[in-house]
This record gives sequence, C-alpha cells and structure tokens, in this order.
Amino acid sequence: MDKWFGECFLRSILHGPLTHGEDLITINQVFSDNQGWNFSLISLELPLDILNSISAIPRQVYTNVENTLCWGNDISGKFNTKETYDLCLNLHGKLPPLQAPNAWIWKLKTSNKIKHFFWLCAQDRLPTKSLLFKRNILPDANCCCYSHSFENFEHVLRSCPKALSFWQVCMLPNFNSNLFQLHFLDW
Repeated sequence: MDKWFGECFLRSILHGPLTHGEDLITINQVFSDNQGWNFSLISLELPLDILNSISAIPRQVYTNVENTLCWGNDISGKFNTKETYDLCLNLHGKLPPLQAPNAWIWKLKTSNKIKHFFWLCAQDRLPTKSLLFKRNILPDANCCCYSHSFENFEHVLRSCPKALSFWQVCMLPNFNSNLFQLHFLDW
C-alpha cells in the first residue's frame, strides 16, 4: 500500500466496500508513462479534491526502478537509526515540538507546488530582481516596468501597479479592499 498523498493512505479517507485486492493497488499500477493517471481501476468514486491532490503529485516518468518499500520518516526513503530514535523520543513527548514560524504553510491542504511558492514568499526567496541583485546576478534591483520601484516579492505580487491592476480585475464584488493595507504575510 502506498501513501498516495500527505501522511495518510488513500484507504484511511475513503469509506465503503472495495473489490478484492483493491486495497493493495499501488501508484505504479494506476499511473502509465504514456497516459498519466488512470483512476478507473479504483471502484469508488473519488472526491474531486482528492483526485486533484493525487494528480498534482509529480511523477518520474522514465525509470527502471521497481516499486520498493521505503522508510517514510526520511526524505531519502532510507532507514536511519538517528531519525528513528528522534521519532521515538518525540512520540513519548520528550522532545520539544519544533515550531518554525512558517510551519503552517506545510499543513495547508493544497498541492506541494503552491506550498513551496508560499514558503518561498515567506522566506523572501522568490527569484525577484532584488534577490538576484543581492546575489550579484543582475546589475540592478529595480522593477522593469516601474524603474523607481525596488522589485521584491511584495512589489511583484501586490504593490506594483501591474499587480494592482491584476488584483482589481480578479476581485469579487464583496472583496475587502482593506486587504492591501495589511502586512504582506497577513495578506
């Protein structure tokens, strides 16, 4: 059984009878190199948000590696005694919980691409002209549309006149215009 997304097995969020052996279907069986995802092998109708979450999982298309078991507590998939020891201590409440200021981002119920984008914003790591200038990649940090403005992630996403016109087009009638007065990370 594969963890299809997040920290849980697909079966833990689906309720209802499955056909014989259906609970043993792996990702490799419903993903084809030529056709992508084929959910017709699953007898239950999956909710759209689950289908979208699964479809957003990036897959390595060309590989000669067979499905293997891997340790789910390490990014490499390899068993590690130190990680296991730390996990056991944490399960018994002996380690203080790690509270990174932006840990909430990784708990969002959205695709990993969007989580990564939010994390880049929160860390001020979007490849804006100001960051590329700081790293000596570009000769200046000014906005290419409005040269008097410093191009950081807030400028690109919110305060640049081009960004503002984009948001004005996208706004719903009952949209709170005071949102643009908030601190950027609260926005």
